[in-house]
Amino acid sequence: MSENRKKKVKRFLASPAVTMVLFGLAIVMLLGSTIGSARAVLTYTSEYYNSQVRMFNIGVSLYEQCGENNPKKVSWRNYDVKEPDYWDADEIRDEEDNSLLRDLLAEGEELVPGKKYTERLYVENTGDIDQYVRVTIYKYWVITQRDKDGNPLRDSQGRVIRTKLPELSPDLIDLHLTNWGRSGEGMPWILDEASSTKERTVLYYRDILKAPGSDVNPTQTRTADLSDYLRIDSSVADQVYQTVEKNGAYTNITTIYVYDGIEFRIRAEVDSVQTHSAEDAIWSAWGREVELDANGSLISVK
Repeated sequence: MSENRKKKVKRFLASPAVTMVLFGLAIVMLLGSTIGSARAVLTYTSEYYNSQVRMFNIGVSLYEQCGENNPKKVSWRNYDVKEPDYWDADEIRDEEDNSLLRDLLAEGEELVPGKKYTERLYVENTGDIDQYVRVTIYKYWVITQRDKDGNPLRDSQGRVIRTKLPELSPDLIDLHLTNWGRSGEGMPWILDEASSTKERTVLYYRDILKAPGSDVNPTQTRTADLSDYLRIDSSVADQVYQTVEKNGAYTNITTIYVYDGIEFRIRAEVDSVQTHSAEDAIWSAWGREVELDANGSLISVK
């Protein structure tokens, strides 16, 4: 390369225009990345240009309403602005401390198979930026491990030891989902068929969940309900097996109820993704390709 050409390249790279172009690329990289810290600040200073970009707080919460009780927050992931780089999130709790369904029954009431109990779940944007929302629901059966005297066994941390029973059908735990459909059907909640199983259901909210603000309609900051009732299938009372034991001239036949002493579990988790560079952000965070309409709403999830 000639000396004259080298000098031209150096003058071009040192020009204000190039400085601003490189800064613009840095902004795109920052805003297009998945939010790990909800508050990130990038400062660039030169003799030509001085600017600052701020990432706002991100937060999302899952609410539950049982019967006529007031809704309560049961799952969340919110950035705590009072403590830099700190996330306030619900940790995976010990089963007996799970707050979901705690208000389903009145004190002393026993759950009746076949009866519908009001169980509404919905999500609210509790951050400062618009976002896409995903909810994952798990349903399964467990049994408590007991000693020879019938007392629950506990681990070294004092938690009751329970064993999951994958052979028992999660379909009998009917958390009735509503307002959902498959990709392209235009319902408020989109089912991720590829990620869902009998035990796990993955749902995405179709519309952008707006951040609260004076100029934002409150209905845009919360989702449509994703469930309306919970019912344990009445067939659990009919599922039995028998054991036969010969005792001399007698035959002892014992009838055992399959679900006797078995407990059901429902766990719900919520998380969200920024709307900036939506397709890339969703792919990075959730590993899903999405199609969006002109308003940014999800059309399909693959």
